[in-house]
Amino acid sequence: MILCQEGYRAGTKISEGLSAGILDGVIVSPRYHDPSEIGRYVAELRNQGPDAYIVVDPEFHLGVVKGDKVGKLAGYAHYHDNLDWSSFTATRVAQYVDEVLTLQQGLSVSRVLSPGIAIRALTDWHSSASLSLFDQSINQLGRSDARKRLLLTLVLGDEIFRNRDDADGLLNALTILDCRGFYINVDRQNTSDTLWCGNGQDVTFGNFLYLVHALSMNGFEVICGYTDFTGVLILGAGATGVASGWFKKQRLFDSGRFAPAPPGGRTPKGYYASLPIMNWIALSPDIDILARAGVLDKITSGTPYDSWLKDPKRDERWTQETSVHEFWTAMKQVDAALDGSTQDGRNIFTRDALARAGQLWEDIRKATLSGAALTTTSTNIPCWKSAYDHFLKRLGK
Repeated sequence: MILCQEGYRAGTKISEGLSAGILDGVIVSPRYHDPSEIGRYVAELRNQGPDAYIVVDPEFHLGVVKGDKVGKLAGYAHYHDNLDWSSFTATRVAQYVDEVLTLQQGLSVSRVLSPGIAIRALTDWHSSASLSLFDQSINQLGRSDARKRLLLTLVLGDEIFRNRDDADGLLNALTILDCRGFYINVDRQNTSDTLWCGNGQDVTFGNFLYLVHALSMNGFEVICGYTDFTGVLILGAGATGVASGWFKKQRLFDSGRFAPAPPGGRTPKGYYASLPIMNWIALSPDIDILARAGVLDKITSGTPYDSWLKDPKRDERWTQETSVHEFWTAMKQVDAALDGSTQDGRNIFTRDALARAGQLWEDIRKATLSGAALTTTSTNIPCWKSAYDHFLKRLGK
């Protein structure tokens, strides 16, 4: 499934995406809705997509983050700030779970999500607190009902995947839980690396892919939020669905962004989501450079938006909504290609996609050698190849 990770200023992006069939569902964020309005908003989404996969992310984990940028979430009964190790007594855990489940009662959602907080190591209090929230959610909902519709909110610091023993220990603890599945967000420390291609990220990302795969093979539904083009590999590893949005903040989860910060920021440039190279390409100057070099058609995704790239009025027509719709449309091709595939089939698809991307970058480098330099880089592809090889090695492939 290709899902929208809801963000600021949605406008018609989500409704048009659902109507056009390029979105399978939405992960709703309370940060953008008054408590009195969220029920109406979910009902509107349900009307726009009767079969859409709609869930509400409680965002309970933000109560542990030292910061104040939580938007309208602060007005919800289930939100508690300044949570620390002393906040998770048995009585208070039961209270938190009751508040989060109450939030979702009566809403036309596809799954119920539990509260959870970020786990960064198996030995710290965050891990035991999260597992207590999970157990309480299962007990409060009832084991039979939990198996049908409960997703446990699993927020993971990316550092836990640097240590294979920690990652495997976490996996062992998760696979014995009675639930429908997991909604997973990885809290990234490198806030500029939406594509997991920084130093040492290949092993980290490979271990994360293995966790996704193992949970899926154990019969769990696995929904991964804030994924960007890494969603191609995550779907390849066996995930049920991946979510992204129109801002970078909807494609990379970083708890640090909720801390106080000076106001302001730059308006994002226009970008085209290229599925063949699994990266975002700046309309100016990169698309023009590729066109002059005669390789533009090689990087297009095969969507109705490709013809816009040669339109003289491209920069006027190309909006934020265009950009994210083109991305979702491209990702739907991946989802459709993998639908019903065995894991061997998923592995072949993903490795072939990475090999093609690598070869395509070789062609681009040769074609643009004597011209202006591209701002888009190929650094994600070798890192992803290494990450997927690490994943396959763990599978014994």
